[in-house]
Amino acid sequence: MVNIIKPEYLRWNSNNSKEHFDIDPTSWESGAETFFQVFNKEVFCLCTYSLLKKEYVLEAEGVNIINQEQKSTEYPPFEDDDPIREQHEIEIEWTITDPKGHVFITVDDKRVGIEWADGRIKDLQGNEARLIPSEPYRVEETLTSDEHDTLIEIKRLARLRDMSTGELRQSLNRRMTSISR
Repeated sequence: MVNIIKPEYLRWNSNNSKEHFDIDPTSWESGAETFFQVFNKEVFCLCTYSLLKKEYVLEAEGVNIINQEQKSTEYPPFEDDDPIREQHEIEIEWTITDPKGHVFITVDDKRVGIEWADGRIKDLQGNEARLIPSEPYRVEETLTSDEHDTLIEIKRLARLRDMSTGELRQSLNRRMTSISR
């Protein structure tokens, strides 16, 4: 499903996260999850979030690392007797400088990342898009004519939604969600 907050792609990077833990009812409490985001089709970001501070290994080739930081944020308790929660984040931002490369982050022995070569780039789920050589490299999704029209409609609805409030805003969100499926 398309990102209705800021639609840039219809299919590529639509499911933008990978978990660093096994399917176990309590593993999310000690595990981590990495999210992949693209800004202006040229600045890439991997953000890993966890409730516990994590050690990580970064592998990068063919990129210019803009930002690499590890930080934590405290959140107030929901109820008076709840403990104060911390959320830990590892953020890596980069631009692509070479036609072949990758950025992988390993947390808890689970490796997640993005790779590209031969004019193609894969998102976290293995979906491919075109990598356009420019300064810096840009991502462009390959769409059929109908898919292109759908993305244009979603972008127009998003602009209209951003100017709306109340029930009209909610209705536009529902419309964007329904046509993106």
